[in-house]
Amino acid sequence: MLARVDINTLKSGKVQLALFRPHQSTGPVVDFPSVTEAKTALAAFGVSQARIESTLKMLAEIGPKEPLHFPEQELNDEALRASGFRV
Repeated sequence: MLARVDINTLKSGKVQLALFRPHQSTGPVVDFPSVTEAKTALAAFGVSQARIESTLKMLAEIGPKEPLHFPEQELNDEALRASGFRV
């Protein structure tokens, strides 16, 4: 599926991933208990390791609820479903 993933941290310490299809302003959201679990999900979706690492580095420097955006790309549908997204 062609989509963009946004990532942000929550005040609770959880990490939230949101999925946006082209031309959508809202999309499904899944909370992960840790950065490690969110990182594993992103890799399974097909996001490059280099992109994940650079984005997570920036994520650590910003405040909770400030989203960062991964570029729009084809994401693995099975991995999205396995991570709790309804696609």
